[in-house]
Parts: sequence; structure tokens; C-alpha cells
Amino acid sequence: MSVRWSGLKTSFSPGEILVLPRLETTASPEVLRILIADDDPMIPEMLGERLRIGMGEDKVDIQMVNSAEDALQVMFDQPIDLLLTDYDFSQGGRTQGMNGLALLRSIEEHRIVVTTIFMTGFGDEEVAKNAILEGAADYLTKPMLKGLDEVVKKCAEQHHKRLQEAALRNAASLLEISEALNKPGNQD
Repeated sequence: MSVRWSGLKTSFSPGEILVLPRLETTASPEVLRILIADDDPMIPEMLGERLRIGMGEDKVDIQMVNSAEDALQVMFDQPIDLLLTDYDFSQGGRTQGMNGLALLRSIEEHRIVVTTIFMTGFGDEEVAKNAILEGAADYLTKPMLKGLDEVVKKCAEQHHKRLQEAALRNAASLLEISEALNKPGNQD
């Protein structure tokens, strides 16, 4: 039987504590990773260009996919900060597959950490409200996508705050584990 190394230290000396990574309290200068999912090829191109102009070419990394399934695969493969997703992926006669609401449910089911902005056609505000109930942070109506820059900036701040809160929760959990392991009587 071979032992697989996990990189985690499992035995501790009395009084030893886990070293925790330094937590940043200021905004990170990192590039915002944005995924745009829409089956209309003009929408992602237009959105991408508007975001590059509005936020700065060097501040965003934009990827584009044309289905909810492809969006989910990208999020399985790499971290994404913001997802801008369409509701209806039936353009071009596509009748099978996931819609935007099903994508939101899959994101929740798989516990993918991403902040979602839902896009829907004018007149589908009821669908957008359902998207908010399913976990979307905000929504925009197409084709104008009025307020795009403001919504994206607000959601990016929300996402950064969520990541900071998660890091603090993780640090607190690690500290609790360290303290529990260092109590007398917990030594091998």
C-alpha cells in the first residue's frame, strides 16, 4: 500500500500553530476574469469591447462561449470571477440543452464560486427576477444592456468581498483546528 502525500502536515508539536497566509484587506490589482455566455455571436463581442473600454484592456480577461454547457465546463476548468449569461440559448434552432436558469442551478449545485449577472431580452423581467432568486447578483436587459459598467463594477466588488469573507472563514477554521490539535492530550 502506497501513501499519497497531500502536502498537509498532520502531526504537531505542543504549542506549534499553523502558519496562515496573510490576508489582504485592500482591493487586489488582479485582472478580473469574465466569462460571457450567449448564443448570439454579436452580444459577447459587443459586451467584451464595452468592458475592455469601460474597465481597461489590462484590467479584464474576457472569455466567450455560446452555450450554458460550455460556460459550465469553463468554470470547472478555471476560476472565473464574473459570469454574464443569457437566459435563452435557442438561437439558431437549438431546442435541447440548458438555459440560463438551469446554469445558475448547476453553479449552485457544484458550489462554483462565481458572481453572476443575468441577461435577458426586454420584456422578460419576470425571468430576471427568477434568476435573482436562483442566485444571480444582478440582471441586465438586452439589447441595450443599460448600466453595464456600473453593474459589472458593483458585482466585481461583491465578488471580491465574498472571496475576502471566505478567506477569513477559512483562516478562522484553520486556527480552530490548530488550537484543537495543540490541546494537551491530542499528541500521538
